[in-house]
Parts: sequence; structure tokens; C-alpha cells
Amino acid sequence: MSYYAGGNQVTNPYGDVAGYEAPPPDSMLTTISETLSSIPKRNVALLLAAGGTAAVAWWITRTRAPAAKAAPLHVHALTGAQGGGAQMAGWVPTEEDVERIRKRLSSSVQLTHGPEPAPGTQILLSAFPTEKQLLSVECSLQAVLIPFAGIPLRTEAAMVASGLAGKCAVHSVHHNAPMTAELAVALALSAAKQIIPADKQLRRGDWSARGIPSDGPPAPSVGMMILQGKSCLIVGLGEVGSRVAVSMQALGMNVHATRASATKPHVLRIRDAARAIDVHPPSHLRALLPSASILFLCVPGNAQTDGMIGAQELSLLPPGAVVVNVGRAGLLDEDALFRSLSPGPSGKPHLLGAGIDVWYNYPSSAKDRGNTKVSSKNAFDTLPNVVMSPHRGGAVGLPETEEARLTAICSALNTAAAKGARALPGRIQIHTRSGEIHNQSG
Repeated sequence: MSYYAGGNQVTNPYGDVAGYEAPPPDSMLTTISETLSSIPKRNVALLLAAGGTAAVAWWITRTRAPAAKAAPLHVHALTGAQGGGAQMAGWVPTEEDVERIRKRLSSSVQLTHGPEPAPGTQILLSAFPTEKQLLSVECSLQAVLIPFAGIPLRTEAAMVASGLAGKCAVHSVHHNAPMTAELAVALALSAAKQIIPADKQLRRGDWSARGIPSDGPPAPSVGMMILQGKSCLIVGLGEVGSRVAVSMQALGMNVHATRASATKPHVLRIRDAARAIDVHPPSHLRALLPSASILFLCVPGNAQTDGMIGAQELSLLPPGAVVVNVGRAGLLDEDALFRSLSPGPSGKPHLLGAGIDVWYNYPSSAKDRGNTKVSSKNAFDTLPNVVMSPHRGGAVGLPETEEARLTAICSALNTAAAKGARALPGRIQIHTRSGEIHNQSG
């Protein structure tokens, strides 16, 4: 029988008694004496009657032999463009990152790294593995761990194409949930209070947004929303949405939310919330929109959420509502959003404003960062009522963020080593275009 010791496979010469080392002959009597004194006298009598010294030696072997060490959990971190996406807003693990992770892992984790998965990989740490890479370790692969929230569409496609979507779990870390929630709230407040147009006017010395002094009744040139007593709807009550809910409650709003796992309406008490949250299944979305003064989109992009907010859904929002998107651009129909923010027949837009952090067009390389529009067909930059943020919710690159990322990765891997790969946090549902759901989480 073989077992692992210190990361090396060794052979146990004592048959199926894993790891047991027979005591030397001159210490056998001492060992027998010590063991006999530690077991009930009745058992000693039975052992002696059944076979004397040989039976006692057998009893010692069975009661004292340590269990064989289990093979360590094999984790492989993909490096290079496939590891984190050199052209994407992902995470490319460096040699330094790998070593920092290694030092925080338990001895039950074997960490390898490189541009291709190592044979025997059980957990693949990567944002953008290809179909070929997934298939190269399909016999051993138990899970893919994505080093940020959500799953990229191309990774989801690779999982489905490889046939592993129903066999191998996909998980992600939510280290940047606090930062993303903070930005969501900031975008909501900026749009609701119309801070950008008021700021622009005041920079010219124009105080019209205040409405006074005035020769008549105050007439602010820029509107704003009072949040107290109004309702907001959070689509996606996960790590980000829950934090947004707590903040909006603190500002006096009534909070409703949809959650993918909800099958019927219920109330949910979440940490730090002053009151329970009204939670609804996704199928209730349209019924909830007419009462939502602020709509937060905090769900990942996938086949089920793509285009979930279109022209009809936006029209159901009350006039003067605000939309905030920190999920993925595909959640929100681009043309419908642009029309809702543009002046209509009455001269006013249907929406008071929007705060958008995720867009329809991105720079393809570092040299394009300074000259890439957020859309190839709609001039969002001409609309004064949209707060435009260049996908900063994850706070990528800040020291606090990257430290939180490594901490979350190590915590997840140590949990998997102790309890199995299924215990990894942040399990993701993978949807096919036909509507089939894989890796469903609770």
C-alpha cells in the first residue's frame, strides 16, 4: 500500500496498516505492557484467551497505527494570457503572487503553476481557461476557481463546449464585493442628486441648480430625487446586492430584491440590515418595477440574465427613476437605455438618470485606453444625466484589493482541502442557451 508523506509517495511495508512502524523486538514487551494498562481488563482477558501474545500484538497494531496521509489537493494556477486575461480586466498571477499564495496554504494543498494545466489538477485557478485546457485535465478536474466575481462569457462557453459544465463545478471569489457595492451606492446617489450637471454649472459660476436666489418661487435648473420613503429594487441579492441593501435602508429607502435561488416571496434578515428584506423570485421582476425609484443591477452576465432589462422593463419604471448597473453591460439593452435617458416628446427623459460602471465597448489593449468610446453606436457621453464610470467597481490594482483577492483565494483553497472541492464558496450557475442549468447553487 502507498501513501503520501511530505508530498512524496512512499510504500508501507506493513500491508494494510497504513503508516505503522513495528516496534523493535527489545521494546515489544514494554509496548504490550503500556497498551494493556490502557484497555479494559475484560478485553485483555479475551485477547489472551483468543491467542495470547500474538492477539495482543494484533490489537496494538489496530489501535495504535496512524491513518495514512491523504494525497494533497492539487491546485494549478494558470499564468500568462489564459491565466487572467492579459487583454482583459482580469487577474494575471505573477511569480510573486504564486509564492504569496503558497505560503498561506495548508500542507494539504499542492500548488503548481504555469501556462498549461499540470497533470492531475483537481482545482484550476483561472479566469479564462480554454476548452482544450479544460479537456487536458478532465479526468481529475473537480472545480474551476475564478479569481474575481462572476464568470466571463467565454469561460462559460468553454465549460459548456468541453462537456464539463455538468461535471465540474465553477466557483468565484468575492473579495471585491465591498468595493463594488460602494461604487454602486455612489453612482446611485450621484445620479439621484444629479451631481454631475450641477457641478458642471457651478464650475462656470452658475448657481441655477440651487434654485435661489430667485425673483419668484425657487426653480432649480437641475432636478434631484429625495430617497427617504421611496423604494429601490436590487436585482441580485448576493455579496454586492446585500451590501447595497444595507446602505439604502440606512438612507430611508424600502428595499426589495430578487434572488436567483428564490422560488417564492419571503423576507430575509441579512447581516447589518436594520429591517428584513423582501425577497422575490426573478419571475416577479416586471411586477416590482413600477414601484422602484432606483433599480440596481447586481447580477452576473450569463445566458439567463442577458437582456433582462429592455425597453418594456424600463418603461415600467416610474418616471424620474434611476438605473444603476454594476453587473454586466449585457443585462441592460443599450438602445433602450439610451432612449430612456434622452429627452422624449415632453422634452424630458423618462429616467432622471443612470449610473453605469459596465459598458458595451472596451479598449482592446493598453494603447487604446485613452481613445475608446463606451459604445460604437450611442453617444452616452452627450447625455448630462448619466454618470459614466470606466468599470472601476472592482477597484483592480489597489493594494487593499489585491491583498483581499489573495486572502480570499487562500481561504477558499484551504476550505477545499479540509472539506472537499464542493465546499468552495461562491458556486456559479452555468446556463446554456437552451435554458439548461448546470452547477446550481442553493
